[in-house]
Amino acid sequence: MKISGKVAVVTGAASGIGKALALRFAREGARGVVCADLDETRARSVAAEAGGIGVRCDVAQEGDMNALVVAALVGGGGALAGNALYPAKPAPPAPPPVPAALADRPNVLLLVIDTLRADELSCYGGAVEAKALCGITDEDGTRFHAFSHASWTKPSFASILTSTLPSTHNTTSKTATLPPALELVSEALQNLPELLTMARIIPHINKDGQNEGFRIVSIKPDSFYQRIGLVNGDVLQQINGIEIKDPGTFMSVFNQLKNESSITVDLIRNNQKETLSYEIR
Repeated sequence: MKISGKVAVVTGAASGIGKALALRFAREGARGVVCADLDETRARSVAAEAGGIGVRCDVAQEGDMNALVVAALVGGGGALAGNALYPAKPAPPAPPPVPAALADRPNVLLLVIDTLRADELSCYGGAVEAKALCGITDEDGTRFHAFSHASWTKPSFASILTSTLPSTHNTTSKTATLPPALELVSEALQNLPELLTMARIIPHINKDGQNEGFRIVSIKPDSFYQRIGLVNGDVLQQINGIEIKDPGTFMSVFNQLKNESSITVDLIRNNQKETLSYEIR
């Protein structure tokens, strides 16, 4: 056995064959010898002879084995021991190709910091400077003054992922699951009409922190929005009499437009309210 330059972890090292192996590995030039045994005192004694470290370990206990791994990493040579005990995992498989129908759709990445108090952040009046979070408004982002629909993670995340209240999704216990018929926001985004990729739609928050509708910006040339007369900066408030104040309603209304023969849009343009009407032929 070639042991020179390697790390040796010996269980049952306090006596007998275990002790003999620990001492032999040391003589053969092991980079480090970790002596483990239920009898910690004798394990340390053998380790002293071998120039290694001794630890108490019950191999039947997962916690003891984890501690043994740490002992090997610390006393046996860092990365070398880590490679010996935990071989490198194979590279993950390549991600599947993006479906053609979604190739030109925008990506939405949801980042959530669980249990973070908003009022600790500088942008909400707190003392903690968090430029990465609070600076989003400097890059055409939107900061909300909102609240959670539940006091613990599971139902509040269910509301985030479905845009529904806990009374609708009923995911309010440890064993509860989302109803199969309930559409996730991610699923709704995949099914949105093509027109939603022709501009950026941003919630419009007034100076009192209230949502007044959705502001439309970055309209693509010759898009549906441009053809019906919308301009960058318009704030959509109602579509066919339905008030647009949350993403769920917004997506639902636009999904229904394909079945409508006429569209009426109430909006704010240059701080003035206007109504636009269209006939679809």
